[in-house]
Amino acid sequence: MKWGKEFYFSTVLPRLNRITLPQQAKSGIPISSHPRQSTSFNMISRICSARPPTALLHNLLPAEASFFSLASSSSFSTSATLFKIRKLTRMRVVDNSALGQQATAAGKPAKVFHIYNKTSVGGLGDKVMCAIMGQKKRGYIVGVVRRQRDLIPTMDTNNLVLINDDGSPLGTRITVPIPMMLRSKRGDIAKILSIATRFV
Repeated sequence: MKWGKEFYFSTVLPRLNRITLPQQAKSGIPISSHPRQSTSFNMISRICSARPPTALLHNLLPAEASFFSLASSSSFSTSATLFKIRKLTRMRVVDNSALGQQATAAGKPAKVFHIYNKTSVGGLGDKVMCAIMGQKKRGYIVGVVRRQRDLIPTMDTNNLVLINDDGSPLGTRITVPIPMMLRSKRGDIAKILSIATRFV
C-alpha cells in the first residue's frame, strides 16, 4: 500500500468529510491556489511526507488498517524477559536422568520454588529446590541467561542438574558445557563436575 497524496485524497479525506476537493483540483489547477484549501493542503503535505503511525490509521481506517494490529502484536512481547532465577522460574534439565528426559519430552520444565541462599536470587553454582513431574527434587544451577562478569559465559537457557538427597547426581552425564568457574567451588557440586564432559 502506497502512502502518498493520492491515498489521502482518495480514501482518507472522503471518510473524514471535513475537506471537500474543489472543482479546481479535478480540472488540473493546484489545490494550493484555492484560498480555503491552502492551509489544509499544507498540513496534508507535511503528513504525506512520512508514513503515518499505526494509531492514526486505526482512527481513520479501522477496517483497512486491521492488519496493522496483527503485524505489530507478533513482532514484540509485552512482558520483560526474566534474567534472574527466582521462585517459579523454569529451568532446563541438562543431565541424562530419566526424570529430566521425561520432563523434556512432555514439555514440562522444572520450576524452582526455593533457593538455598540469603538473597532468594539464584546464580551459578547455587543449590535450588524444584518441582518436576509432580516430584520435589534438588539441583544445582550450572548455566544462566543473565549476563555475567568477564570470562564467565552466559547460556541461552537456565540450566539445572538434578541431584539425590545425598548430593549425588541423578544422571550419569551432563549434555552441555559447564562454566570453568564452577571448578573452584567446594561441596556436593564437585560430584556434579565429575560427570561433566566439557568446560567453557
